[in-house]
Amino acid sequence: MAVKRGNEYLCGYCGKAYTDPFKADNCRDEHDLVYIPISKTDLNRLLQFVYLTNADPRTEKLLTRTLMRTLSRYLKGNA
Repeated sequence: MAVKRGNEYLCGYCGKAYTDPFKADNCRDEHDLVYIPISKTDLNRLLQFVYLTNADPRTEKLLTRTLMRTLSRYLKGNA
């Protein structure tokens, strides 16, 4: 479901703005998302692991801004 902000509808994943809620929903669907049941405790551990073991610049490229934002957002309960 698209997120309404003012006169725009945002893709729930990447945040791209659309004037039509169906286009925002279509954008979300095109991201080919996978939903994984995970406890907040395990999500917190996963984030700690990522932050603590992320010393190699070659592997840091694998961690996209969207990935880290999404994981952090779900941990805070703002998803």
